[in-house]
Amino acid sequence: MNAGIGYDTVIGMALGAASVWYLWNWIESDNEPSIPVKKNRKFSAEELQDFSGVNGRLRYVSTPSGKVFDVSKDAEHFTGDQSLSTELDDIKYTQVGTVIMKRDFTKMELAEYNGTNGRPVYICAKGVVYDVDPDFYGPDSPYEILAGRDATRALALVSLEQADVDNTSIEGLSWGDLNTLEEWIAKFEMKYHVVGFLVDEAPKSFLNKQRQQVVLSEKIEISHDTRIFRFDLPESNMVSISRVPLIIFLRFVDIETWTTSR
Repeated sequence: MNAGIGYDTVIGMALGAASVWYLWNWIESDNEPSIPVKKNRKFSAEELQDFSGVNGRLRYVSTPSGKVFDVSKDAEHFTGDQSLSTELDDIKYTQVGTVIMKRDFTKMELAEYNGTNGRPVYICAKGVVYDVDPDFYGPDSPYEILAGRDATRALALVSLEQADVDNTSIEGLSWGDLNTLEEWIAKFEMKYHVVGFLVDEAPKSFLNKQRQQVVLSEKIEISHDTRIFRFDLPESNMVSISRVPLIIFLRFVDIETWTTSR
């Protein structure tokens, strides 16, 4: 060979090029094993709707067991509801996670979700149950004592004392304590999924997009053009569960009763 390139060098370059061609075609072939997909992602019902298969998006569906599968390659066969009535073949389709199915919990049921026996870690605050990070709330974690518990009072007091965890009442808490509780709840709302509600603690909802009547209980005159009105909710154990600003329209009915609608 001329130009200083040896025969062995040419053979080596040819073999290298052939190897690259073979590997490229093998990667692109249908025989390639599926790239492992993280299966523990949790989807809310709203998040699952983002993977509807339209506008170039992937198509995900959920099964009765709560598993979420990527069916993009056969999207034309899954054009209906994303919540299927039958299970799928987990060999043919890749599981990409699970869907959160909201439900009601009793205190005994909630206690089972403490991060042991392969279960997730749930914590309740003001009647709402959250799926929280086991690294912070699971076994051998800093807040392990709160796992599987109604932590409402403990969060408000920023306390890990057993007595505060066992006592779920918010009676006697200061304004500052209640504000701290709301800060914890805001943090949970941003970071974690809501998985349900504590049925033996959760109050009935008010202002839930239905027209409801309230009674004027007190009117305080601050000045000639400023007054404070206090209203009694329809039932004593009701609270407003809305976490967004409300616009309330008041229509005068009589001297004591007002009708409100959201």
